Amino acid sequence: METMMEENMSAQERKLVSQKYFIYRINEYFKNNHHILQEKRCDSVRAMLCDCLDIHDEINKNKGDVTKLEIALNYLYKAIIYRIEENPLSKHPFLLKDFNNLIKKLKEEKRNHVAEFSFISSLLKKIKNKDIITFHIDIIKDVDKLSFSQVDELLDSLVNELLYEGYSLSFLDEWCVENILKAPEIKDLNERNLAILLGKFQEVSCKSNKYSVILNSWLPKELFEELSTKTTIKINDFVFSEFNKNEMVIKEHNKHFINSENYYFLKTETIACDKYKAIEKSKNTLDEFLRMYKFFEGNSRTNQMICLHVLVKQEGENANWEKPRPANTDYSRIIKEMDSREKEDIRDFITLRDELRNKNIQSNDLLVIQRALDLIGTSSEQSMENRLLNIWSALEYLLTFYSRTSIIEKARQIIPKVICLYYIKDKMNKLWEKILLFKEKHTQINAIYTICVDTEKEDKYDKINFPSYLANTEKAQESYNALSFNITMQREVAELNFLLNKAGGTKTIITNTYTKIEHDLNRIYRIRNKLVHSGSNLNTNIDIYTGRIYRYVNCLLGTLIYHIKRSPELTITEILYSIDSTYEWYIEFLKEHENQPVANIRELSSPPYLYL
Repeated sequence: METMMEENMSAQERKLVSQKYFIYRINEYFKNNHHILQEKRCDSVRAMLCDCLDIHDEINKNKGDVTKLEIALNYLYKAIIYRIEENPLSKHPFLLKDFNNLIKKLKEEKRNHVAEFSFISSLLKKIKNKDIITFHIDIIKDVDKLSFSQVDELLDSLVNELLYEGYSLSFLDEWCVENILKAPEIKDLNERNLAILLGKFQEVSCKSNKYSVILNSWLPKELFEELSTKTTIKINDFVFSEFNKNEMVIKEHNKHFINSENYYFLKTETIACDKYKAIEKSKNTLDEFLRMYKFFEGNSRTNQMICLHVLVKQEGENANWEKPRPANTDYSRIIKEMDSREKEDIRDFITLRDELRNKNIQSNDLLVIQRALDLIGTSSEQSMENRLLNIWSALEYLLTFYSRTSIIEKARQIIPKVICLYYIKDKMNKLWEKILLFKEKHTQINAIYTICVDTEKEDKYDKINFPSYLANTEKAQESYNALSFNITMQREVAELNFLLNKAGGTKTIITNTYTKIEHDLNRIYRIRNKLVHSGSNLNTNIDIYTGRIYRYVNCLLGTLIYHIKRSPELTITEILYSIDSTYEWYIEFLKEHENQPVANIRELSSPPYLYL
């Protein structure tokens, strides 16, 4: 997708704008601003290729019916083909021929599974010997005329590869702030300074270090006796030993620790990409092992078995113990506090439930929605694996009323349509959030706010004026120029101007988004099945997938609550089938306006649901 603003740039100007956008946008990923990670529906190429090998291995070892595994493999092949074709990384000279040949082989009707396994296995080894993180930087530095949308694809790929490598979002955020956003070059992003800043990203390469971690944990009598007798407790790959509470480092931070009975200091070592990931791995291993004791201990202290405060140090000369902030976990960044829309959905649900209760009306549909909300609401108390399983179960509850042969087929039919029907409105919502955030600081933004605000609803945009303003190319260009101090907002204005003017281009983006979500649901379902059926210890950051399924379920819940609140006699079944029909109508609507302007801007930006 190339916006009108990009069309007017020279090749050199666009290259510099792309690099500048890359530098500012990537920090939004690391902070997960505006749920950006939950809405990037792609996966690490390496993760998908590794999963191919796993499925091949399962097929070879399985002596029974392997039909489901072969179906899963075919879906995964389609996802890999799509991902490689969309990803600018595939144009890197080191990968170009291999990726092109792999796609050709995977598209063949008659395929050789042994050959496929060999191709993928050797390609992974080839990539492992190089630094795939650096390849992304090569693309943004060397390739001319990358559009904003192509930079987004490259960023999606880079962030997913960093997370697959084992980096934590907390470390990546801190590194980016210290090395990029606080660098002197950031004040003047000319060609030379952009090259310097982009070069720094190569420091975040595929490398791991050894870390020591001290945990302050409750131990049951049995484990303490084992520790006293054997001097260590071995859990999976971790070995925990007692750390003397009289050591100076403990005394320095003593006020942060739990000094109650049966709480001890345990030291362990692990290999990780950064200190936060080292803490997460150590803590999760111990926490999951101790979790069973909650069932029969009956002691309130076991509610916080492991103190939130932890000490960590990277092994090496002159290494010192650090006490990072306790909330710096990937989960706390990926599944943030509810945004304003989600809170509004919950308030609407409570209001609706009270209205029906006061009228003595019982609704099974409301009970289903409440169960789904309960599963989501308690997910933070669960282990990493159970969080994903519980939120997937919430999706199953909601889709019970939709007739298809399997739960994944139901999900593939409904979830992409819900997201796509909300696509333009969601982008307007995000831009409006930034307008509200900056309107007091910048007169240019305040001017947009004044024109587009709904005068009857505090800080809400007018549903006609705002999209109409963004669709007006002259006004959009003025806003784009005025927002030169914030390139991510510039990109959002340019994108919305395109979406609201080019129905044909919008249709292409919508159908591509649909395909991405289908592939993403298949990936999440595959992980869910591995957890349920094989109990596999997955070598991946499960919370990334949990964040995405969490967002999907919340969007579906929001749609159901919105319509039932306004028409309480509606059923979940009726709304689900309306989603189906409305999406088909919307695609036809975009086709009809492919070569002509859309008169009804409201229908384009917020398509009304049929029959509701």
